[in-house]
Amino acid sequence: MHRSYKSTIKTITTISPYVNSAKERNQCRHKSVLADLLSTAHEQCVKNPIDQTESPSKHLQSVLANDIITTVEQNEGIKDLLTNSPMQIQKIGEAKFNKNVYSLISTSIVYPDSWCPPPSFTRSPYHILSNKQSEHEIKDWYISAFGKFLSPPTKQRLWQLEPAEWSAFLVPYAANNYVDLMGKFLSIFALIDDQLVEVEASEQKRITLEHLFMFAETWKLAFQRQSGQQMNSKSLARKIHDLALKTNISLLEPCFQVWSSIADNYVRFGADETWCNRMCNAIKEWIELGIREVIGKKCIKQSSSLTELRTQIPVILTSYDHPSLRQGTKEKIMTVDMSGMSLLEVLLRQRIATIGIPMMSLLLEQSCGLNLSSIDLLLRPAINIAAIMPSLVNELVGMGRDLRGEPNFSLIYRQMFNCSLQQSIYFTLTLHDLAMKTFDQNVEKILQSLKSPSLQHYVSIYMQYLRLLVRGFAQWHHYSDRFKNLIAVDETHKQILIFSIADSQKQRYDALQDALIQYQSHKVIRESLY
Repeated sequence: MHRSYKSTIKTITTISPYVNSAKERNQCRHKSVLADLLSTAHEQCVKNPIDQTESPSKHLQSVLANDIITTVEQNEGIKDLLTNSPMQIQKIGEAKFNKNVYSLISTSIVYPDSWCPPPSFTRSPYHILSNKQSEHEIKDWYISAFGKFLSPPTKQRLWQLEPAEWSAFLVPYAANNYVDLMGKFLSIFALIDDQLVEVEASEQKRITLEHLFMFAETWKLAFQRQSGQQMNSKSLARKIHDLALKTNISLLEPCFQVWSSIADNYVRFGADETWCNRMCNAIKEWIELGIREVIGKKCIKQSSSLTELRTQIPVILTSYDHPSLRQGTKEKIMTVDMSGMSLLEVLLRQRIATIGIPMMSLLLEQSCGLNLSSIDLLLRPAINIAAIMPSLVNELVGMGRDLRGEPNFSLIYRQMFNCSLQQSIYFTLTLHDLAMKTFDQNVEKILQSLKSPSLQHYVSIYMQYLRLLVRGFAQWHHYSDRFKNLIAVDETHKQILIFSIADSQKQRYDALQDALIQYQSHKVIRESLY
């Protein structure tokens, strides 16, 4: 049951009584931490490259692609290999098709015990969907709000799956309260991101960045609405209505109305005006960098070389930009000098903003019954580091699609350094693990800088739930129908890579089996292999 009383929200009123010194505060602000992580991951991969010819296992079998699942189940050596080897990328066999032999590579993201869900959570989360009492209520809510505005394929993909899916993954991972509300938020976030930010606003024809900023402003005005001040909100709603009529974009108005109602619910459950302003800023960041990400990827696809690209990606400058552009002015189109690894840094900064974690971290405060607004600057660097992990998971599980011509973080690294797909994925996995370790280190520094034992306790709980939220995002990417394509084919090096996400080293084999089952049931993948 939702806790709907404002008195349950524990508000942290100020930073200064809890932080030991300015020096310690500064230690928690990590300047160019992304650049440091990228450089460190790259150096590790250069020093310890993946061996692409040999395998630790001496008993590999050559099989037809249709028999991969059976072979994995019957070969006990594969289970031992994945359980005992520290390597996240393992050759586990060979597959034959199209008269060629392809190495079968298991690629695992493994989370340590502290990042894993409660023991009661089983390997496959779909039992939650089938038993969840509110699943049909969520679907009914979604179809009543958007049913007549969605095309049949979009309705099938979003209505039947994502609202209930999101709630299911949040239940065991990272939500004390408001689980269904968080699930609704994420499903609307995905719809706005897919249909309005990526499709409409990136073209800058029918709607613009400023138009979509109204979706952020309605969160800023939510506290005023709760206090009875309706004038500004009504004006904003009229603007959305007029824009929908002018542009003939039918989703604009229902998305705005539902988005506003979710904001109102959070205020009713205890969110204050400062929190609403923080959410407004996070949504603006997502929208602007989401548009820029789409524009940048189009430039990458159209560019003949990354060297040429590094000085030609246009950006609309905000406070969230690359450090070299902090003095930029808003509403001016400029170019970014992205020499060397900074191209990857820019792409990663965009993914951090657009993956959803910055916004979800704010919802998580409410779910935990906390208000951390006054120490947001202290926590934000660690939260941004946490967002790196689902960003990289998103890139990895999208590899099969992106190999057909779409820009991808790992593929850009591959192009920059002229390495194999396996080596570029090794870099991505190394970066993922470095981000995880850095997050844990940052949390320890933050806790040490807080003088109040009570505040240390609440921040520690919050950060643990943030770990589980990140892990829940990874699980959703692994199991969701949106990302069933967990197979990538590297034609150049004759490799098939299978992506899986495991709840510890011991679960790598089970995660591999789950990925192969999805491979077996995914028609598009099978057709791409033959």
